Amino acid sequence: MVKKIISFTNQEKNIAQQIKRLKEEAGSHSLSIYTIAEKLPQLNITVDACFLSNPYATELFFQYFTEELIDTGKIKGVLEYYPSQNKTIAGVLSKHLNVSPKNIFVGNGATEIIQAVIHNFTAEKIVVNIPTFSPYYEFVKDGIEVIYNKLDSTDNFVLNVDHYIQLVKKEKPDTIVLINPNNHDGEYIKSNAWVLKDNVEIEVAIEELQVNDIVVVNTGEVIPIDGIITQGIAMIDQHALTGESQPAEKVVGEQVFASTVIITGKISIKVEKAGNDTIFSKVLQILNHSINSKTHLQSLGEKWADQAALPFLGLSALTLGLLGSYSTLVVLSSTFGYRIRILAPLGTLNHLNLAYQKGILVKEGRALENLTQVDTFLFDKTGTLTMEQPEVGRIISCGDYDENDILIYAAAAERKVAHPLAKAILKKAEEFKLILPDIEDSKYQMGYGIMVSFNNKVIRVGSSRFMSMEGIVLPEKIKKAMAHSHLQGYSIIMVAVNQNLVGAIELQSVVRPEVKQLIAGLRQRGIKHIAIVSGDQKQPTQQLAKQLGMDSYYSEVLPQDKAKIVEQLQKEGKSVCFVGDGINDVIAMKKADVSISLSGASSIATDIAQVIFMDGTLSHLTWLFDISTNLETNLRNSLIITMIPAAMGVSGAFLINMKVLSVILLKNGFFMFGIGNAMLPLNKLDKSPESKL
Repeated sequence: MVKKIISFTNQEKNIAQQIKRLKEEAGSHSLSIYTIAEKLPQLNITVDACFLSNPYATELFFQYFTEELIDTGKIKGVLEYYPSQNKTIAGVLSKHLNVSPKNIFVGNGATEIIQAVIHNFTAEKIVVNIPTFSPYYEFVKDGIEVIYNKLDSTDNFVLNVDHYIQLVKKEKPDTIVLINPNNHDGEYIKSNAWVLKDNVEIEVAIEELQVNDIVVVNTGEVIPIDGIITQGIAMIDQHALTGESQPAEKVVGEQVFASTVIITGKISIKVEKAGNDTIFSKVLQILNHSINSKTHLQSLGEKWADQAALPFLGLSALTLGLLGSYSTLVVLSSTFGYRIRILAPLGTLNHLNLAYQKGILVKEGRALENLTQVDTFLFDKTGTLTMEQPEVGRIISCGDYDENDILIYAAAAERKVAHPLAKAILKKAEEFKLILPDIEDSKYQMGYGIMVSFNNKVIRVGSSRFMSMEGIVLPEKIKKAMAHSHLQGYSIIMVAVNQNLVGAIELQSVVRPEVKQLIAGLRQRGIKHIAIVSGDQKQPTQQLAKQLGMDSYYSEVLPQDKAKIVEQLQKEGKSVCFVGDGINDVIAMKKADVSISLSGASSIATDIAQVIFMDGTLSHLTWLFDISTNLETNLRNSLIITMIPAAMGVSGAFLINMKVLSVILLKNGFFMFGIGNAMLPLNKLDKSPESKL
């Protein structure tokens, strides 16, 4: 159980709700929550090392940790990296420290210092929500657990309260430290950027950036502008914007885009477009101003009730002239408007509740209604049909080294690197039950690769460019393997021992295990057209479409063009459901008749989606399709149930001189029957088996 939640922010009101949710979900109502606006009492936290980061951390934050922890002997030292350009952290700490100055370490890229001292520190299980930790992760032996290393998906390092809650449930930490969580909660692009002027990095507001400014972006940060790299190299995750399944290595002269994330590396970017002119902002503008092709539908029953109002009034006037006022009262008492206005929403609500109990959040009842009309499914590729985490495919060996040797070297080197590709290599080594040697020395070059030493060997693991920089020649066998991998849209990692390249590891996208059965289930339910719409390259998209038996595919598609595909299909008379997870999907999702996303997808995608699968998989999609059919049947039955007494009342007034009391009893009896019909989903919740594809 979480004992403490500590929040350091100067905007308490902005995060009050997420802190409340986090407190409730953590399993205790006696948590201590602190903000910098309050007097910070001494906390009973046993810590041997504390890692502080980013310029957002306030002076009071450092004062708290030094006064409450260092001075009480609960912390041995402070390590800070990416320090603020406005103040030196050491200067702030010097006013409060009661430890030797040698135990203050200011990082900012000084990896040699960190590497020399870090193994002297250990820490209790503490989680810090800072996504810029990866450059130093390799040096930590038993240190802080960083939130994005423990979650399957973190919205490209843009964190929100759902991720905090997921971490609490999954890892059960003792303490959670939220450093300015409002800076990470649902923000697509940070509000400030570092601009290089006269060789000095100056922090400026995003809206003040001008064309031709030089912006510096570090590991873990979101790129705030569109521009050209002028210095440095980086691995960039672009899938939320472009749909590319693998991180892209970007060097000087190449273009980068706002809202993409630097996984490793540090680059300087010459601004070409900023603010509302970036591609990302254009997507948002199109989204906000697009005309929604779907109307605001009332429930089906309400439409019928409205349409029946005038005929009933006309029939009542006719009855008044033919049979008198008493029979007219009988006819007027037979109207069914109010009953269907109760039964239809009640039935819809119960079906929504049934879906929610299965882990499906349906935001709009009309999405269930529309799903019964859908005959075309469009799926995004990366993150929707495939997993975020790649897996090891081929292992290519050279010389006297076998596949296990190459995997051992790569896994040992990558053991402390927080990167999706590194995690895939480590997972494969665990599957093979390989014993990894202890690393004697390591040197990480952000954006290039890693070099480690053990048993008098120097191991290098990284890209082909990294090997070239180190003077290592690529054998012809590896060159052919690399060309084949790139053609398939796969990543490939080189492994070298001393100055010889000994092998390479191919990393492939992983298709979600439920997808093949899902496609078969949709076919069984009469879906006529299923396609992939992806921003990824043609070859991997085509290959996946063929593997899954798709009817067609669209590759290298821009966000605006995805929406055009949806509109074109709708013009052809098709009803379209779009399933996506990225920023590049949201325009198409808004245009589609039904839009679906997954928990853990980008915040904007889950905001737009009418349906969200909370378990993060597509396992229940065909089950949801069945629920929508059941809802349609339920609404139809409710309509019949309300119309029967109406028809009996009108015919009774003309044929058998039916009394008003008889009509009222008849209506109420059928109304109770209608209530029972509307409540049927709750009964199915207890009796229905788990969804089967």
